[in-house]
Amino acid sequence: MKQHLTTDLAEFATLVEGIAATAQDFVATTNAMRTDSSEDGTMLTLDGVRSDKPAAYPINDYAHTQIAARLGIPLQYYRRMQKDAPALLDANIDKWFNQPVERRLVRTLNGEVRAFLSDRYQRIDNIDIMGAITPVLREVGKNHPELRVESAGITDKKMYLKVVVPTIQYELQNRQVGDILQAGFVISNSEVGAGMFSVDQMLFRLICKNGMIGGERFARRHLGSRIKTEGTDAGVWSERTQRLDDRTIMSAAADMVRAAVDETRFIALATQMDESIKTAPMAQPLKSVEVLAKKHSLTEDETGLVFQHLVKDSDTNGLGLFGLLNAVTRTSQDVEDYERATELEALGGTLLDMESNQWEHLAAGRA
Repeated sequence: MKQHLTTDLAEFATLVEGIAATAQDFVATTNAMRTDSSEDGTMLTLDGVRSDKPAAYPINDYAHTQIAARLGIPLQYYRRMQKDAPALLDANIDKWFNQPVERRLVRTLNGEVRAFLSDRYQRIDNIDIMGAITPVLREVGKNHPELRVESAGITDKKMYLKVVVPTIQYELQNRQVGDILQAGFVISNSEVGAGMFSVDQMLFRLICKNGMIGGERFARRHLGSRIKTEGTDAGVWSERTQRLDDRTIMSAAADMVRAAVDETRFIALATQMDESIKTAPMAQPLKSVEVLAKKHSLTEDETGLVFQHLVKDSDTNGLGLFGLLNAVTRTSQDVEDYERATELEALGGTLLDMESNQWEHLAAGRA
C-alpha cells in the first residue's frame, strides 16, 4: 500500500485541523463574479461578499475544471484560452456567468479558490468527519489494540484514511500456509465535489502489504437543501452556519466505521478472495491485461507495471483472477499520485466482484 502523509492518527487529525483553519466559503451570484486572467493564472473576484472591498482569489486547477463544466465550455478549449488567450477566457466566463445568473458556493483554502459548486452542495467536511470517527476508532481500538493507520493522504480533491485491524484476520485456504488477510477500511471524502463521503471495506494482504478496496460500501452524497445566507444573496457563511452540520450524517459515520470492522462482513469478503485463487488462468496474459487497461483507462506505464507484477509473481499468485487483482493492487504502490494509487486499490475490488462470465471473457482476452 502506498504511503503518503503519515500513519499517526493524532498527527493526521492535527493536519486536518490546520487545513480547516484556513478554509472559507462564500455564496454569491455569478453576476457578482468576474475573472482576471494573465500568464500567471486567473483571479476570481467576488463583489459584495465583504463590506470593505471585493474579495479576489487565485483559482486552482480543479476549480477551473468545475467552472468550465458548469459554463459548458469544452475543457480542451478552456485550457487553450488559459495558455494562449487569457482575455478571451475572461470574456467567455463573463458572458456565461450572466446567462443565466445563478447562486454558487465558492470554497477557498489558503486564499485560493478550490471549488465552484452548487448552492445545494452539502458540506461534509474532513474536520467534522475526524471529530466523529476518532472516538469510534478509539472505541474499536479497545477491543483491537493493534488497530493502526496504514496510510493517510490529503490531495487537492480528497482525504483518505486507511485503517487496518490486524486482530481480525483470515488465512487463505487455497494458498501456502501463512498467507494472511487482515480486515481494514478506508474513509474517504471530498470537500470540493470530487466524490462522496464513504467508508469502504478493505483487505490488507500481509505477505505483500497490498491493500484491496472492495466489499460493502457505506456512502453519503454531498447534496442538501439550498444554502441560506443571512439576509443577502451573497456573503461569507458565518461560523455558526458552518457548524450547523447534519448530525445524523456524523452519527452515521460512526456507525459506518463500526460496520466496516464487523467480522462477518470481513469473512465474506476474504472468502471471496480465497475463491478467486481457483479461477481458470488467463490464456494470453498480455492480451488480458491490455483488455483490462482499455476498459479501465490504465496508462501505458500502468499497463506495463501490471503485466510486470503479474509475471513476476505468477509462481506464487498464479495467472488467474487472484494473480491479476494482486498485480493491479501491487501496481498501486508504484504510481506517484496517491489518489491514483487508491483508484488502483479499488480496481482490485472491482475485479474481485466480477461475475464468472465476465472473468471468462477477460481471461480469454476478449473485451
